[in-house]
Amino acid sequence: MTRRRSLDELMDAGGASVIGIAIAAAFAVAGVAVSVMWQAPAWLLSTMLSVPLVGATILLWRMTLRAARYCASTRQFDTTAVRLRAERDQLVEAADALPNTITVYDADERLVFWNAATGQLARSLGELPTGQRLEDVVEAVASRIHALDPSVDPKQWKADELRRFRAREPTTDRISPEGRFIRLSRVVISDGRVVQIRSDITDLKQSEAAAHAAQKRFDMLINSLSDMVYSADRSGRINYVGGGKGMLLGYSHEEIVGDLPDKIYHPDDLPRLHECIEWAVNNRGKPGIVPFRAIGKDGSTRYLEERLSAPEDEDNLDGQLAFAGTMRDVQEQHDLAQRLRYELQRLNSVIQSTGAHIMVVDRDLRIIVVNAGFMSLMPGRSVADFVGHPMYDVIETPVDSAVFTAWFRADPSHAISGITYEKVFVDPGGRQRIHHITANPVRDETGHVEHIVFVAVDETDRRATELELFAASRLATLGEMASGVAHEINQPLTIIQLGLENLAEQIKDMSPETRLADIRGMIDDKLSRIVGQTERAAMIINDLKGFARRSDEASTLIDVSQAVGAAAALLREQLRILDVELALDFALHCPRAMGNSGRLQQVILNLILNARDAIQARDSMDDAMSRGGTVHLRTRYEVASRKVLAIVEDDGAGIPDAILPRLFEPFVTTKPTSQGTGLGLSVSYQIVRQMGGTIAGENRAEGGARFTVALDAAHAGGAADTPGLAP
Repeated sequence: MTRRRSLDELMDAGGASVIGIAIAAAFAVAGVAVSVMWQAPAWLLSTMLSVPLVGATILLWRMTLRAARYCASTRQFDTTAVRLRAERDQLVEAADALPNTITVYDADERLVFWNAATGQLARSLGELPTGQRLEDVVEAVASRIHALDPSVDPKQWKADELRRFRAREPTTDRISPEGRFIRLSRVVISDGRVVQIRSDITDLKQSEAAAHAAQKRFDMLINSLSDMVYSADRSGRINYVGGGKGMLLGYSHEEIVGDLPDKIYHPDDLPRLHECIEWAVNNRGKPGIVPFRAIGKDGSTRYLEERLSAPEDEDNLDGQLAFAGTMRDVQEQHDLAQRLRYELQRLNSVIQSTGAHIMVVDRDLRIIVVNAGFMSLMPGRSVADFVGHPMYDVIETPVDSAVFTAWFRADPSHAISGITYEKVFVDPGGRQRIHHITANPVRDETGHVEHIVFVAVDETDRRATELELFAASRLATLGEMASGVAHEINQPLTIIQLGLENLAEQIKDMSPETRLADIRGMIDDKLSRIVGQTERAAMIINDLKGFARRSDEASTLIDVSQAVGAAAALLREQLRILDVELALDFALHCPRAMGNSGRLQQVILNLILNARDAIQARDSMDDAMSRGGTVHLRTRYEVASRKVLAIVEDDGAGIPDAILPRLFEPFVTTKPTSQGTGLGLSVSYQIVRQMGGTIAGENRAEGGARFTVALDAAHAGGAADTPGLAP
């Protein structure tokens, strides 16, 4: 337009200039003619000639300016045309480089442009000249599709394509005969032309199908969760909800999306939510946990637990994923925790108020619980000095740590027995107190040892009472042995008396002249007999004194056979009088055991006296004449268990079946009230237990009863096996 306008202006200027020059020339000729006719002066003639010439010169100057402007406009137009042609070539080249087919139709539905991809496709359709009508192109395509797929009606296909084109539908998706997904996109530009782009979107469709399947699996997975899964944008509003069985506190997912979490939070718990969000933002990628009270749609309150985290900045989807998390209904857990807390408080009250001293350690042998009783043993120290610390760092324990380590490593099917030991503590008054400590393993639901509970009981007073009971029992046993011992002592005294009387009579009958040298042999013989009987009586009295003496409480190395023999010697004569035989069978090379000789004698004496009574009871029930019986005393050594055994057997009446399960309970007896208190076996049980041994009673198959006392054999170094202790 600019070039055309410049050309018009140039032509107008040229025409005006020619006319002006012609008028100027005519004016000059007329002036000359007038001047000649009228013989005007010369100056007038010059003036008449100059004015037209000046006018003509001005017109020529204007024409020159217009011509110059036209030339400049022409050069600018040429430059713009070159630039536009270059841009057009670039656009055509770019269009040809695209894999999509591009066609352009004018307002009259005639083809005005196509790219290289369209040309390649057109080879199978024949010529595709510029200016071809749309109907012809569509008809050719319909024929080719019908040839590939006869089920396609070409007329209907053509009609549908023309309808979509003329309706200017933005996109149309279809499947090609080759099974490819094709998308036709149409764009109408301002001058009425239509640009149609054909794209192969097979890969896109496959990706969409895969994404849809993945989304479906994800939705199924999320919706199967009992927890509600959600995400929120930068403003804090929830923009996605899933899971929770489709409901949360009576709200559907649709009722929650778009709202702030404040909707379900109890107002008093909202600050905890805001603190958790702030923490999550400052610790991106790490989950924050906040339990809270939630308000349901019906106004009810339930306890929920929220876990939320904030993704890294590059993963927050431009603020659409500011944070995400889950909400879980923990009302049942809360109620259970409340009940558990109550039960723990009750348990703690019991533990703290009990008279026992309690300590609990975990798998690392770290102390986790101590009660007030335990702290009473540790004056001047606080709970913090023990709880959380390794047990062996803060408490002297005589048990090797390997024992407890073996418990924690034990197979769940392996039976583990607790162990007991004693420890002396000094009370605030400076007095030594003896505590009996029991360590028992506690297994979890899988059978593995999870904790060890130590319970210490102050046995000082009980031990003193027990010692008095032992002494009383010992005196009672002495009372039962009194008649037999008196008879056994009476025998050597009688012999001594008779010997002295006989010696006196012999000396009396001698003449005064008898010399001492003549009767020395007789006197020595008499006196040696008297000395022998005196020694015999002294031995009986010493044995009796040794039994009656209060023995030391501590265990030492003892010879079990020697202790059993000493007890037998005290009762031998008494049993002989009752026609009860005492048979001894001691094992050779039997190792020593840890125990107390005096206490063991007391136990054996009780068992022998019980055997005597059982034999007499049997004889009293028989119609036949009393026939007496036999008490067997044996010692044995069991190599496998490393136990030294002391066995007392009789052929008496045996133990009644009703009494057998309660044999070692206090005041349990089969004797008449005048003959027994029922404490003998109970005291014997306590004595053997204190020595770290066991005692058991049973009936023999051949009749009578058998009692077995088992003590730990000593090692070569002198120490005995203690249950639960490492050798």
